[in-house]
Amino acid sequence: MTKRLLTIANLVQKNSRVADIGTDHGFVPKYLIDQNIASFVLACDINLGPLERAKNFIGLNSNIEIRQSDGLANIKKEDNIDTIIISGMGGHLITNILAKNFHTTQSIKQLILSPHNAQNSVRKFLHNSNFKIINEIFLKDMSKFYVIIIAEKGSESYNNEYEYEYGRFNIKKLNLAFQEFVNHRKIILTGILNNLDPSSTRYAIVNKELEDLKCIL
Repeated sequence: MTKRLLTIANLVQKNSRVADIGTDHGFVPKYLIDQNIASFVLACDINLGPLERAKNFIGLNSNIEIRQSDGLANIKKEDNIDTIIISGMGGHLITNILAKNFHTTQSIKQLILSPHNAQNSVRKFLHNSNFKIINEIFLKDMSKFYVIIIAEKGSESYNNEYEYEYGRFNIKKLNLAFQEFVNHRKIILTGILNNLDPSSTRYAIVNKELEDLKCIL
């Protein structure tokens, strides 16, 4: 498995009942059962192709069920799922999946989310949906940066917009991958500013992000 998927899998609590949404090859479900981390895993995808790949990879396993599902739509109450993993897709799609079947999330103990973009939208959605973010992992895997957001039921909000943009835990921890990301982002934004009219709205927006990043690092 990739470093990102391995990190996600190892965040799952012992003996959890997991739904892996957008499972693709089924790497995470198989690892969770093989390593005795989860007691049961639903490997879900909206498309049959990924489910066939998962079936071929996983083989027969009574602790893993492969199920076609549009997001959380086909998760049943009797599945007793307490952990949801959603990774490998954009932030807006993740929030749409959670919002469309919001009732399913009410019995969930843990959400493990890894949005490729629009992470700020995911963080805001969680806070507006009575979830609190208990940790974030920022990492670099195969030359790409990824964030993993872990949330559980609770009330919380951030005071600053840049905490929603970059993640309070990432800002506090400032690990090497996040430092590299921030420095790279500052270089990109500086280059953009040099080609903008200082009186334009776009200049003000980009400059605000750059100033926020300078405050972070």
